[in-house]
Amino acid sequence: MNKICEYDILKLLEKKHKRDVFVSHCKTGSTWHTKGLLILDAWVMKKSWLNPCVIGYEIKTNRGDFLNDKKWKNYLDYCNVFYFVCPPQIIQEKELPKEVGLYYTSKNIKTLYIQKSTEYRNIIIPEEILKYVLICRAT
Repeated sequence: MNKICEYDILKLLEKKHKRDVFVSHCKTGSTWHTKGLLILDAWVMKKSWLNPCVIGYEIKTNRGDFLNDKKWKNYLDYCNVFYFVCPPQIIQEKELPKEVGLYYTSKNIKTLYIQKSTEYRNIIIPEEILKYVLICRAT
């Protein structure tokens, strides 16, 4: 089996969200003011006026990266739903709080499987990340 890399998982997420606004390596604000700036591996906004939903994804390709990551909790402020995405067994469901979901990739890196769902959190998405998406990433 080939080693799964972040790029492979980003491509799976992009395919999953082909009808949504999909931004890989999404910054949480202006690149001119880097203090406190975060970068989500993927940020998605569902195209819906009635039921808008922003999804944040953090990709982990090895166990050590997950165990050493202290910043992921800050991503919750920028999305209604948050998921880790990783190869099987790198993260266990029981290690995650209820407000965080989990996707596993298939071993052949062709499919994503939901391992742990999470609930929609009714929060206001900060204006800074919306400006970043519109100004820096819209095509």
